[in-house]
Amino acid sequence: MKPAIPLVGAVTAALMMACGCGGGSSATTTSTPTVPDSADAAQITTAYTTFFDGTATVAQKVATVQYGARLRSMLGDASKNPQFQQMSAKVHSVRILTAAQCATAKEASPCAEVVHDVFIGPVAAQASLVGYAVKVGSSWRVSASTWCALVKMGGADCPKFPG
Repeated sequence: MKPAIPLVGAVTAALMMACGCGGGSSATTTSTPTVPDSADAAQITTAYTTFFDGTATVAQKVATVQYGARLRSMLGDASKNPQFQQMSAKVHSVRILTAAQCATAKEASPCAEVVHDVFIGPVAAQASLVGYAVKVGSSWRVSASTWCALVKMGGADCPKFPG
């Protein structure tokens, strides 16, 4: 059965026609990062599940992604897509990275590596993706590069963000 990849491609391509996201890399790290405390892991997991929840409001998504204000218009357009409305995520693991590891991943520090699945309805459209979360002020957010890596799978490009 091969519909998982085309579903993500169709969703991300449709969502990103007016893409406003960008930056970063989806490279994995191989060194041993620190284990997050439960509060950080819970906040990161909540950010991921909220951001990738197709039923969450645009305001909720904006609040849980890096550069959310710049992504507002694109997320508003995406929220009208029926496949996007069925999107969800499951987080498998969270690891806080060192400043050097964040730099290697082209993420702001502090950051965390997040292994997650992206679903469209009940179908795991992408399994065991490696994404990132970044701490903005006192809040952990899905990194813009994580969203843009998914967007790129659909054939769209995102502009670079500062940093």
